[in-house]
Amino acid sequence: MLSFLVTSKARRLLIELLWGKGVSGSCMELAEKAGVAFANAYRELHAMKELDLVTTEREGRAEVYRVNDRHQACALVRQLLAHRPVPLADDDHADTVRGWLRQLGAPLAQGHAEKPLPSEEDALAAGVKLSHRDPAVARVLPLCFWYHRDHLDMDRLTDQVRRDHEKHALGLLLDVTTEVSNDRRFANWAKKLRDHRMSRTRDFFHGASLTRRGREHTERNTPPVARRWGYRMNMDVENFRTLFQKFAHHAPVHS
Repeated sequence: MLSFLVTSKARRLLIELLWGKGVSGSCMELAEKAGVAFANAYRELHAMKELDLVTTEREGRAEVYRVNDRHQACALVRQLLAHRPVPLADDDHADTVRGWLRQLGAPLAQGHAEKPLPSEEDALAAGVKLSHRDPAVARVLPLCFWYHRDHLDMDRLTDQVRRDHEKHALGLLLDVTTEVSNDRRFANWAKKLRDHRMSRTRDFFHGASLTRRGREHTERNTPPVARRWGYRMNMDVENFRTLFQKFAHHAPVHS
């Protein structure tokens, strides 16, 4: 339906990014995440701003675009996106990432990797990106970090999440790992990821605040560690801790 109503591919991709995934950012960041040319993104975002569909504010030197939740059409756009089919290729990639995480020891019920396991760091970075739409993946990542703590190349992992614009997501998950494992190494790694220019709060899990009840539930259940990283998250640390304590002593054997 969205493809039928919105014939511009760049506009459609930006709508899916802004309204469907709750992403905000500068024109350059949104263009990169949507996979569209900067000029096309600028034209579409400027038109959305003229129609009051998005708002902008300065964060440092960047002009940051975000959805105007007060616009009367906002709820309708989100309802339309909520009923769109998920592309099969996206499902296939998600299943591959889950398969990689299972190879790294994650106790996931689903996941089959057709592609060979990349480096541990690349697989974990892909897991961080997937965790926004799969709470089960988010829940197992601290366990994976713990399993591989003695030989992770944190510089490589950090470089990858920076390319994916997921620095704060990784920082949050590393701090959660600190809380459930009491290993301060993860907190020290997390410190290097904090960007103090990021002052706004956003949902960690995509689609968590599409309804008023969902927004209230997420706001009420967000743990302090998530708020420190600028996230709302409908999952408390005890959820992570329960899984960690159950499987922490079942680390995979490294060859």
